[in-house]
Amino acid sequence: MLIMKRLIIRSNLLLCLLLSFITVNAQRPISYDSPLREYNTAMELYQKHEFGAAQEYFQYVYEHTTDQQYDMKSTSYFYQGVCAVKLNHGDAAFLLRDFVRKYP
Repeated sequence: MLIMKRLIIRSNLLLCLLLSFITVNAQRPISYDSPLREYNTAMELYQKHEFGAAQEYFQYVYEHTTDQQYDMKSTSYFYQGVCAVKLNHGDAAFLLRDFVRKYP
């Protein structure tokens, strides 16, 4: 009997947890999927010297923009490298050299 109650409680908790994740994703505003909005957020973070978070946003923008959005795409790639320099990451030199190669 005690085992049965524990099993019911655990399954109810699991169900509530799964439903809460579905609800959170369903209520996400469409603006968060906009590369321009993410780019603006990245620039704000960069200006506040929050280079780690800014680098993640710049990477998101770079990966989610099309080649028609050349300026935003290239600038995002450049700032990924600059953030890596500011954070003393080992891939900083590679990112900046690759930027020069990709966007001469």
